[in-house]
Amino acid sequence: MDAAGYSVSEEDQRLMSLEEILQQFLTGTEKTKSWGRVRSGSNPSQQGPITKLDFSSPAKKAKMLKDENKLKWLEIEDEDDQCRVAELFSDTNPSPCYLQAKFMIDAAGLGNDDSMTKIGFKLLDKRANKEVQSRSCDDILKLRAQATTDWNELYLESQQRSFRVSTNSKLNLTGTNSVSREESHTPSKRSPDTALTNSEPKLRKRNRTGRILPTNPTSSLDKKPRKQRHSHCSREGCNVTNLTHKNTKFHRIPALPKPLSPGAKRARFISREGKILLRKEILDRCHFRRDVEECNYRCCEEHEFEWVVKSVQLCWKGKKFTQSYDLYVPKGEGIKSTMCQQTRPSRGTATDRMKRKHLEVMNEQIAKRPKIAYVKPSSKHQSKQNNGIAAVKSSAAAAHADAAESRKVVMQVVEQTSSGAHLKINPSVAIEAGLPFDERLSPPVQTPNKTFFNSSPKTSCASSVKDYVANKPPSLTPGTADAEIKRRTGFPTESAMLSYILIVCGGDPELIRKRNSSLTWYEEWLFHFEWKYGRTLTRWQDATKNLGPSQWILRNIVRQKLQLERRMHSLWPKFVSYEEDCQLRKQKWEMKYGERNGVKTRPIMWDMTGIKAYQFGAAELQRDTYSKYYAGNCFKGGIFTQLCGWGGVHELWGGNVSDSNYNELAGYLDEQWEFQKVDLVDGHVVVFTNIYDKGYRARAICYRKGRQLVAQPVYAKSDERFKGSDTILSASVASDRGGNERGVNISKRAGVIKRGFKVGMDAQMFQDFWITWAFQANFMYDPVL
Repeated sequence: MDAAGYSVSEEDQRLMSLEEILQQFLTGTEKTKSWGRVRSGSNPSQQGPITKLDFSSPAKKAKMLKDENKLKWLEIEDEDDQCRVAELFSDTNPSPCYLQAKFMIDAAGLGNDDSMTKIGFKLLDKRANKEVQSRSCDDILKLRAQATTDWNELYLESQQRSFRVSTNSKLNLTGTNSVSREESHTPSKRSPDTALTNSEPKLRKRNRTGRILPTNPTSSLDKKPRKQRHSHCSREGCNVTNLTHKNTKFHRIPALPKPLSPGAKRARFISREGKILLRKEILDRCHFRRDVEECNYRCCEEHEFEWVVKSVQLCWKGKKFTQSYDLYVPKGEGIKSTMCQQTRPSRGTATDRMKRKHLEVMNEQIAKRPKIAYVKPSSKHQSKQNNGIAAVKSSAAAAHADAAESRKVVMQVVEQTSSGAHLKINPSVAIEAGLPFDERLSPPVQTPNKTFFNSSPKTSCASSVKDYVANKPPSLTPGTADAEIKRRTGFPTESAMLSYILIVCGGDPELIRKRNSSLTWYEEWLFHFEWKYGRTLTRWQDATKNLGPSQWILRNIVRQKLQLERRMHSLWPKFVSYEEDCQLRKQKWEMKYGERNGVKTRPIMWDMTGIKAYQFGAAELQRDTYSKYYAGNCFKGGIFTQLCGWGGVHELWGGNVSDSNYNELAGYLDEQWEFQKVDLVDGHVVVFTNIYDKGYRARAICYRKGRQLVAQPVYAKSDERFKGSDTILSASVASDRGGNERGVNISKRAGVIKRGFKVGMDAQMFQDFWITWAFQANFMYDPVL
């Protein structure tokens, strides 16, 4: 069959419906219209938890593929994270020790708080009481005494910060043949002969046997004077030598430094590059050749020198950066400019000229000092008159000269004896003032403890004494006000927060004091809860400013605490048992879901919610995360609530998945199936009764998963009206699910989750926040049902 250029085989005619066959022959605008109306969803094989998705943009993926060092660094980080997770989850005891956590809470004096009425603490009490029945009295007494001792130690450690001891420092990482520091200082066992031989003192070269010393050594006076080596300045046009200028010093231009050793550090590399840059700068300024490796060039101190700042781009282990140096080099002058003799010194600025004029007037006054001379008078009267006038003039001139000379002497003394810094004097002014001066504008200066030509790396900020976080007092310690704890973390009281920490760590003091920084264990846990709650602390730079450690260390703190919470979440049962649910739920639920005629039910409410995410650039991520219901990119996760008030969540998936597909593929129905097999009631299996919303199509899948039951509002077929029983059933289910909606609100109350998935976030960390917050909410808020 052919039509409009398309062919359909006989086999396709048998397998395809009439509508599919007609679709093959749509051409032109009709086919383009059908394209616009079709929206393809993600394949079931591509649906799954968000941890399986790669949220890197196409540009970032291409950059990572090009940068091999970046990929190696990421592999190292992944290995470190896996080792860290394996270390936390390597427990010999697969089940949590409720009794040890309970004893730690009692030792800390936290058991009488009003917040202990939360559903999580009630479950802890019941499970700890069951564990007491299986323990002996001696074990219980030992656990209680050990809990008191451990809490006292933890309390003391929370009062003062300390440097965190690295895990690698406690391990022998060099193999079995390595020797510790203590063993290296202990003397090894030797034989008596060997010990005696090694203990003999070494003879000096002069006293060794077989050496004949001269009988008449020559004295130092008889030695001939050493001939002075000839030195000259290598700059073209400079004829200064050590013979013509005996007091002038000559400095060798630095040679190329030696290559770096394989294990050289970054500071050594920067220093070597600075020496190379210094050599190149001097050779260019002195008009020498750069390619000369031998260090035969010298420069005399008759030239002028200056400090300059030069920058160069360096590359260290694949990372490029710009480094600046302070260089002390000769001035870049021409060949004739420094060699030509000046006829007179520079006149300087207008201020210098004004000063020079004042000094010239003073010098003229000093030069006009009258000399004492005898003049024979012609007559008596004339002699008296002339002598009086001459005496007055000479005395006035002498007084002016003395005053000018005194001022000049004072200026010379002050200028030469003052220790403070002062401006450089112009040579013409110095000549008039009678002060010694250097005709060079920048004479040579020797830097202490350094060679004449030297370079020093220029840092971005002034060097200061490093202020360690461990040297500061802790910002918060146990005993903080409940109002402050609630404002920062959301816990109603400090007792509730400390009790939750003890439960997460299972009462193990080693897990409680496990740290990633110099902060105390109390500060690290408080920071983790404050960051998760997301009200008073939302930016990493603010956390660094308040606490001190860098962002990288703070991120590791959050990761470690999340892993500890995930560890305890996996050890606690995901669902409460039938017995616990019946004992802890309110009495009103017995009328509807209680045992009747020997039939027992295990109700559980399931719902789904969306967590907003940013708009992704990759087409695959856009397809997997876009939700028509929420009209944007999001993640979806399941939330459950049992009648006793215990709640939890399941993993986040892409927003394109429907509620029915998530219910079928997520896996929590399989978990419920396995749990009801283990939690037998009088030797019988009590199946779960899943209470869903109207949008779920779950009856068939729930029946296949251990014959579980389903309760949800009734559907209206076509235009049929609801029957009386259908209306009552739908209203009853909707009324019961009102508490479940409050549970959905609590599961999204954390600030990290409420703000959504942002650019640059880690999907695994976001998943951990989602799961651990729901577990933590059972110890923070009252039951929603």
